[in-house]
Amino acid sequence: LLSEKAAYRDSIPDLLTLMSLKIGLTSSCMASGLMGGNFAPSLFFGATLGAAYQQALQGIPGMDIAGTADYAMVGAAAMLGAVFRAPITGILLLFELTRDYDIVLPLISAVGFATVTIDLIEGEQTTPTWAWWWQPNPLA
Repeated sequence: LLSEKAAYRDSIPDLLTLMSLKIGLTSSCMASGLMGGNFAPSLFFGATLGAAYQQALQGIPGMDIAGTADYAMVGAAAMLGAVFRAPITGILLLFELTRDYDIVLPLISAVGFATVTIDLIEGEQTTPTWAWWWQPNPLA
């Protein structure tokens, strides 16, 4: 059994392979009409990308700031907030699950950055998440 203190030793290609397989399986399930949902896959995508990012930073001297689990949690929350356009939900959900005060600031900044990035990428296709704050009052 793995303990919580055990170091995570998967490599970046292994993590990206897992993510590619999950993308393929999720899209084939959705295309065939199976009920799989988007919630768990978005958490998985974010967690694997966060873990791969930590593995990439681990090779740079002085950049080994936190553990793989912390990066995976922040990545999962950022992906969840960006996919569902629910940044507050992503932040609160992962904070409630972990109760880790050390990752609150990285969590908020990563979810905010991911949400604004996806809004800028999609452009005029959808209403941005921050449109309620940005637009003038329609009643005035």
